[in-house]
Amino acid sequence: MLVLRFYCLLVLFQSFQLQQLHAQKASDTTANQWVIEGKDSLFFKPYFSKVLKDHPTLVVIIHGDAPFNKPSYQYRTASLVASQNENVMAIGILRPGYTDPENHHSSGERGLTSADNYTPLVVDRIAYAISRVADLHNAGKIIIVGHSGGAAITANILSRHPTLAQGAVLVACPCNVPEFRVHMKELTKAPNVWDIPVKSLSPHEGAGSVSKKTKVVVISGDQDEVALPRYSQEYYTLLQKQKVPVELINIAGEGHEILLNEKVLEAIGRMTNYQQ
Repeated sequence: MLVLRFYCLLVLFQSFQLQQLHAQKASDTTANQWVIEGKDSLFFKPYFSKVLKDHPTLVVIIHGDAPFNKPSYQYRTASLVASQNENVMAIGILRPGYTDPENHHSSGERGLTSADNYTPLVVDRIAYAISRVADLHNAGKIIIVGHSGGAAITANILSRHPTLAQGAVLVACPCNVPEFRVHMKELTKAPNVWDIPVKSLSPHEGAGSVSKKTKVVVISGDQDEVALPRYSQEYYTLLQKQKVPVELINIAGEGHEILLNEKVLEAIGRMTNYQQ
């Protein structure tokens, strides 16, 4: 259940602004900025297909933990998805606590980027924001795309809000959070950060709650040394056992930063045309 009483978000748009946004081309990024405000706020940028009809497909792009930079690649991905597909409204969302290169900021706790903010609060806030945008634009269906930590959040949305999305693409997912944190402790040689207890949800523990009506694509690079490919393989197997329609894609020769990979964009495009 969404924690609406404490974390209600109010979408502030006037009708003339919505008309302008729908008229903009997918390549226009100057005015395409929507802010959801209330007690808390999430920032995101929308992009639209050149061919936009009634009941567009809403594609939501969620970035990873971004420990070393201010994330913006979610906007680039959303722009490409909108420009390459018909009847799509794609948004790049800025996760709670993060600031992008243009200094837009979403309220909340960013955490230590140690897989520590895939919490119920974060998952529910993003899910609520998605549902509000979908309602405002009368979306025909919702596809959620997450990269790295954003993939973990996406998978957690599927388990906590199983009727929200009709499809999801999980890219380079640390889908077993406890094992991922042990691995990262060894990889980074930073035990103090990775030893701190966290309240993050782990996708592998919630796989049994994912709807059998939701199509899921799980993608990993076979050279990924961060989110090891076996995390994706194991999550794929768990969904298979639950009779969830799931597809596994391994990209040869690729590592962790694959969200903009052509095969990933193609998978997202196929998902926009998926019929239950």
